[in-house]
Amino acid sequence: MTTNMKKLKFTIILLQLAIMTFLSKTAFSQDPTFAQSFSSSQYLNPALTGFTGFTRIQASHRLQWMNTPSAFITSYLGADLSSKNNKWGFGVYAINDIASNTLYTLSINLNVAYRIRFTENSALRFGIGFGSIRRSIKVENLTFGDQIDSRYGFIYDTSQQPPASTSINFINFNAGMFFHNKYLFAGYSIHNFNEPDQGFFAHTAALPIRHSFQLGVSTYTSDNTNLTVKPSVIYMRQQDFNNLLFGVTSQYKSIGMGLF
Repeated sequence: MTTNMKKLKFTIILLQLAIMTFLSKTAFSQDPTFAQSFSSSQYLNPALTGFTGFTRIQASHRLQWMNTPSAFITSYLGADLSSKNNKWGFGVYAINDIASNTLYTLSINLNVAYRIRFTENSALRFGIGFGSIRRSIKVENLTFGDQIDSRYGFIYDTSQQPPASTSINFINFNAGMFFHNKYLFAGYSIHNFNEPDQGFFAHTAALPIRHSFQLGVSTYTSDNTNLTVKPSVIYMRQQDFNNLLFGVTSQYKSIGMGLF
């Protein structure tokens, strides 16, 4: 076996074992995130629901490690709209997440947002969200430490008892606020604040709270061409995981692009 093949096999083993953290009482887990977070804005912050003032459909797709058996595939699809006076926003979105062809998560979420307008160009928005999550696992794809032989790898049967059920359902709550004017925007959102139990075994395995902060400025706006350019930064923290995104978004009329 070549050195590269050994490294690949070792990496796959580590990724498979990492899946077991979702089943452990002291598990560390995190929600999926998107680099183009504003293309899944309802998921980023419920307060952004109905933000545009018209009906909007958004979709995102994320692929990681596609050349290995431990690929992570995440898809987002959402739609939102606002009331005639743009005070209320209503939305729905779904996220489908597949981890290493072993752990499957489907989340269906409903959001509502309310806007408090200060001036023509400034407002503060509040949003809340409710989600129904179904998570299932293919136990036959899992590997455990007692299956490992120091020389030949995974050759033994495991003594690990399988969970009573290979699928679970739970509800989730999210909330957020978002301030914006002509020159800057700033937001904060909290996800999983009810810390639902996501464990497959009898003991509790709470889904950790995720905090998200958003900050950006409008450095260039052209009324003649309907072009805006907005550098921004997004910081997310969930248990011991941290995620910091720097980037810029631009929009020309109804077409938007971003680089993060």
